[in-house]
Amino acid sequence: MISAIVLGSLFQGNDMSKIPEIENVHAYQIRKNTDVESFLTFMDIRVLQRNYPVLFHSSEGITQWDFWDDVLFQSNLIEMSVLSSFHFSPATLNPIIKNGRYEGGKHLGIKNIAGTTKKRIKTFKRLFPKVQLAVENSAGLKNNEAYCWTSKPHFIKYIVEKYDCGFTLDIAHAIISSRVFGYSVEEYFNGLPIERCREIHLSSIDYTTNYDDHNLPGGDVLEVFNGLVKSRLKEEETIYLVVEYYKDFDKLKKFYSEEIPKYAN
Repeated sequence: MISAIVLGSLFQGNDMSKIPEIENVHAYQIRKNTDVESFLTFMDIRVLQRNYPVLFHSSEGITQWDFWDDVLFQSNLIEMSVLSSFHFSPATLNPIIKNGRYEGGKHLGIKNIAGTTKKRIKTFKRLFPKVQLAVENSAGLKNNEAYCWTSKPHFIKYIVEKYDCGFTLDIAHAIISSRVFGYSVEEYFNGLPIERCREIHLSSIDYTTNYDDHNLPGGDVLEVFNGLVKSRLKEEETIYLVVEYYKDFDKLKKFYSEEIPKYAN
């Protein structure tokens, strides 16, 4: 497993004239809608590629109505990446985005979701033949149809295996979804296509709101990683481990220095 870091998190409170060095980082991830995009040139990213793999991640959903607008706008970044990942959501047409979550909209139906995802995975592979594609499990919400199917483990597994793409596992999202949909944590994770995992996201959970609050991962998330995830990962596959934390550079640096070696190279 290879430890990666979100490039934007390296510049908070730091001089943006150069990328700060941080221990135990062996890949960089570019994310949509970060300050890094407006600061780094494509030549800067090319320089990064000389030493480290570059990943791309977007929170836009692969079933979203304007998915291709997003992909074409970000096409240069995607082409530079070895792995590009997108959320597997929403399950409704034209939902609004509130507090970073989809809400409302007309339900697409399971056949429509599967058909749309199939076409987009196939077209993405044709447009970017050298880039691995992965879909990320979303965090489910009660009484919210935007996540009614795209957060269900067996449907995620069906899509990933049927249409032959990679899986980005967000452990906090999965724990939240297990609570929302009434699964045990073990049952939920057993239903996911972890064997096809290409990327893992670590962060923390606010259990009062069932929301991943993007703090440093605690014992609950790390326990699930060690107990229900790690043994099912394929050793022959390249898998990237990303910590989703952007608030305190010194704390992030310490976590990569002291904790990441326990889980990744």
